[in-house]
Amino acid sequence: MTISQKGQSDFKVPLFLLDNQVSIDSLALNVDVRRLAADVDEPQIVLSAYTGGAHCCTSTAAFLEHAPGNWEDVPLGETDSDIGLNYVDILGDKSVEFVDFDGRFNYRFSSYAGSYTPTRIRTLSSHGIQDVSKDPRFRGYMLLKLAEMQDFYKKSDSGEPNGYLAGWVAQKVLVGQLNDTWQTMLASYDHSSDNGLSQCMVDQSVWVPGAYKGEGPVCPSDEEINVSFPEALAYQLVEWGYITDAQSAALGFDPAAQQQSIQAATAAYQQQKENAWYLETRSGDCIAAKDPSSPAALITMDRANGIEDNVDVIQSDGDRPIVVKVAEPESGDLENVFTFYRGEDACETAK
Repeated sequence: MTISQKGQSDFKVPLFLLDNQVSIDSLALNVDVRRLAADVDEPQIVLSAYTGGAHCCTSTAAFLEHAPGNWEDVPLGETDSDIGLNYVDILGDKSVEFVDFDGRFNYRFSSYAGSYTPTRIRTLSSHGIQDVSKDPRFRGYMLLKLAEMQDFYKKSDSGEPNGYLAGWVAQKVLVGQLNDTWQTMLASYDHSSDNGLSQCMVDQSVWVPGAYKGEGPVCPSDEEINVSFPEALAYQLVEWGYITDAQSAALGFDPAAQQQSIQAATAAYQQQKENAWYLETRSGDCIAAKDPSSPAALITMDRANGIEDNVDVIQSDGDRPIVVKVAEPESGDLENVFTFYRGEDACETAK
């Protein structure tokens, strides 16, 4: 896209196609001129593009001219569906705010249909984007949005109260009504739902590769636990900036204590990985040894069946075996060989 003034090309920005799109027309581009940044002389050019897909997405960016020919593109984020941002002069002062919803709540504790998202208000200036959702000047507007949310839920037939309660508590926080709201949530949430309650007890630095291509690191399966909805919600509200650590601690969920627990669990997990035995598969992957879980377990199992294995300690650290080869004799001169590595690092190094 080229921005020109008086026939002069001032600024160019590349536009990219998304997966499975074959032409720029499929982006459903929309270009508008709006004054979003009150402290910038010239109005801003706003570009939005609808990407398509389920519950998705309109991406929006604003282009600011700080000085003649000096342009900056500022991403304003993505919103659900093809609606995009709402531009509202909430205070009637000719300064426009852009309003959308916090889409992070979608799917977090319920299905998409059962999710409720708090309103988000942001402003743009020459210094960048500012989230002003908690600004007291906008409290009246936020109370209006709260009433709309409550009314919509009352008229719905949603069987997923936790999806509503998460967004409702967050919206209440934005108007300064946390404590009473929390008590109402405690008396109202669905104890039987485990949607969004899985929590990893170890730090992301020790997560393992996902099973699917492009999935990225995932929590080790043995380190996942389910927590209560109030606990999961409190920590999520802290992470997303709705409440402070101190507010969460006052509700009974102390982020500092949680981090200490995660650090202790991570250290124990790393120690366990260093001591556990691993095997290299035919495809070259290192996997934790199970059934048998160690050279000693294999030798004991075979002896119980009248088989005497040939054992060779290939590498050790003092009296501590690191790499052990166990050969099970079979018919003729054949052997079934297992090479055990103590710790995943030893296995990976040997590959």
